[in-house]
Amino acid sequence: MLEQNSKEQFCLPVANPIITSYMSYAPALSILSYYSTCDNWIYNNFINMYGEYSKTGLNTLRFQPQFTVAPKNPFLGLYIAPKDIMLHNYNSVIDYIICAITKGYYICTDYDKYYVEFTDYYKKENRKHQIFIFGYDKINSLFYTAEFFNNRHYSFQKVPFTQIENSVMQYDSAEPIGIWISMFEFYNASYDFDYPLFLVSMKDYLNSESSTIDWEDTMFCKKNQVICGIKNYDYIINYLNRLKNGEELYEDIRAFHVLCDHKSLMVKRLGFLKKNKIADFDESILEVFAKVEQSCLVNRSLFLKYQISHKADILPKMIENIKNIQENERAALMKLLQ
Repeated sequence: MLEQNSKEQFCLPVANPIITSYMSYAPALSILSYYSTCDNWIYNNFINMYGEYSKTGLNTLRFQPQFTVAPKNPFLGLYIAPKDIMLHNYNSVIDYIICAITKGYYICTDYDKYYVEFTDYYKKENRKHQIFIFGYDKINSLFYTAEFFNNRHYSFQKVPFTQIENSVMQYDSAEPIGIWISMFEFYNASYDFDYPLFLVSMKDYLNSESSTIDWEDTMFCKKNQVICGIKNYDYIINYLNRLKNGEELYEDIRAFHVLCDHKSLMVKRLGFLKKNKIADFDESILEVFAKVEQSCLVNRSLFLKYQISHKADILPKMIENIKNIQENERAALMKLLQ
């Protein structure tokens, strides 16, 4: 957790988010994860998943809800506009960010990784992405930020004012690849755990259905182009088999990050429900999900090794792990929901 306030140094409160797979989740959840009052809402969501697949392999695997996490909960207000509108009446993007944060607004903005020293693309290649900014240090001319930096993990870094300014001002808003700036505002609100919604979401995940997904709010997907719930394992196995057979497919580790986050969250969710006496279930179910989480962590490490070595004998191990994960998870869910 990070919260530091003074006249020249100011940070809005954040914590390590419970989901770090994508920037479309991590900034909002960095805010929500700081406040225990948000726990009911967090654990009531992100149960189901949906994946996109194409001829080139595995495209994406995402949680539900998606980036609309902000307007879909009572704790966050979200405001998005092109850079030129946001910066109107400000001398610089630095002044704008400092003013916004001082007034209680978190910033998530497009930027160019080329200009920020903690990225893999620093002074090598222009690459547009998003960066989360939640504090500033006027004394040392630094912004407190979070992004997927050099280690490819969502982490916190202090980035010089000038690097943020150069990276944001690189693009003209009139260009097709223009810069958009988002502001999050935290609201003091309340949310009661919706147990019927929890049951429906768990059943949807188990049965690979999508009754709780608002497809109009998803950013990229159409209902007939995605796979929901536990059935995604079959498609991931198919993807790994294609790699094993020598097909040239895009080697995307993000799905394995998502699976790690999904199982970690499931373990925390079940512990939360049991601790707060929201649900009563056999302790063995929690133990199964803890083992499933460990198996997902192993698979992520194996895929990292495969990306480096391209040793085909790694993939059968991953496939066997996923089959076991699917079988154990299905049995635990059926026991939980009986």
